[in-house]
Amino acid sequence: QNMVLLVLAYKYRGQASKGVVVVVGFSVMLAWMCSDWCPIELLRYLTAFNALVSLASRVPQIYANFKAQSTGALSVVTTAGMALGSCARVFTTYMDIPSR
Repeated sequence: QNMVLLVLAYKYRGQASKGVVVVVGFSVMLAWMCSDWCPIELLRYLTAFNALVSLASRVPQIYANFKAQSTGALSVVTTAGMALGSCARVFTTYMDIPSR
């Protein structure tokens, strides 16, 4: 679904060929990450890094809300739920991946 959205976004910007390159690149990367050639430690680090990226992605919105003196569309409950969900995802993935 995300790949279709990427292609459509590039298509409507008039950059359809760039969209195809992005989708092919992501597909190759996904195939490599699902293969035995990708080190399991790399997958562990990438999974843990996901929580940090999720939290960091909210920083610009938090700063804008602080400057505007309004919470806007970002609520504490939503941000806390997203942070806890990311942490739970990292924990369950870490527990599911067997140690080598």
